[in-house]
Amino acid sequence: MKLNTLLISALVAVSATAAGASELGDKFEKTAAAFAAAGTARQLTGASLAVFPFQAEEKLAKKKVDFAVGELLASHLLKQGVYKLTERVQLEEVLKEQKLGLSGAVDSKTASGIGKLLGARLLVLGNVIRMGDSYQITAKLIDSETSEMIASEITEVPVQTFDQEAGRYLALVPDQQAVGIFLNLGYGFTSTTKLGPQTYETLTLDPANPELPQIMGGIGIRYWAKPRWMAQFDFNRVASSAGGGGENLYTTANPATIAEKFRAGYTGFMVRVSLDRTTRPSAPFVWHNGAGLAFYNVDSVEMDKELQSTYGIYNVRLDTEGTSYFTPFLRTGVEWRPQARFGWSLFANMNVLSKDYIQEVTIDKGGAGQNFTIWKTSFPRFYLDSSIALYF
Repeated sequence: MKLNTLLISALVAVSATAAGASELGDKFEKTAAAFAAAGTARQLTGASLAVFPFQAEEKLAKKKVDFAVGELLASHLLKQGVYKLTERVQLEEVLKEQKLGLSGAVDSKTASGIGKLLGARLLVLGNVIRMGDSYQITAKLIDSETSEMIASEITEVPVQTFDQEAGRYLALVPDQQAVGIFLNLGYGFTSTTKLGPQTYETLTLDPANPELPQIMGGIGIRYWAKPRWMAQFDFNRVASSAGGGGENLYTTANPATIAEKFRAGYTGFMVRVSLDRTTRPSAPFVWHNGAGLAFYNVDSVEMDKELQSTYGIYNVRLDTEGTSYFTPFLRTGVEWRPQARFGWSLFANMNVLSKDYIQEVTIDKGGAGQNFTIWKTSFPRFYLDSSIALYF
């Protein structure tokens, strides 16, 4: 009996949630339809429309209710297909230039002037207040040329219903000047130059010429200096062949007295500094396009540094030095921000410059010897990296 009661309660709760979500959508759809009809009646189909930040008391503004109302109404107006909506970012930039801020405290006359700067014929203004357990939303459609109000709608939505349905919009709001810490993983392929057999007197080494991936992992920090600009600094460990697990450098037909096969690969670090310009194509995604400067510093695989192989009278030892270089790089990617404090991103990167990394061996008998290049590869020009970030 108790189990049946719990199941019925759960079903009722789910049904109530679904009904609430439908109720919220219906209310905004009604307002959007009324505004579309008002514009059509005045032969304003195809006109540009800007949705201004809604005015709200401090508690609601901190909760981003005003932002959510604007986004919901803009979304439903877009679905009507009657108006061309101005991007929110453009409106924010003009408001900042006019030193009006984003509080929504703009009267019809001032808004009309801003609308003309934006090239928007129609404007949506409004406010949100809390009345008991409901939000009362007032929205007005204004003609920027005459400052005349051509339509007005008042909607009441239960707070619980609004929070359930609009939660995803509330989470989209990026914190201004937010700082983020992230963990990073990356993957790319080196480009190996094919080398022929290397011969010293009667000893011939046949290079294996392995194609090895480069992996990277590190930590970094992000800083949103402005809503559309993000600076990033990160430090990463890099390794080809996972730090020594790659293929042997060469093979030889000579019988070995002491057989120590050298491994191809390298380890080191990479430091990057970059600046991205961001756009928001659709919630909750943020698109990044940026450029930066990277510094690489790598050395041969640690396990091979002291190794030596002997083939009869010939000694073969690893004789490789590390290398470092700077390169500008370009990147593009997308970040998923389901919440204001969390983000997951995937980036494609292209290094403008590359450099060859060379592993050599010295073959000698009794002291005199000769160096041979046994593996030659170029650092990745293209690579992917993914990160998980926390913002505060």
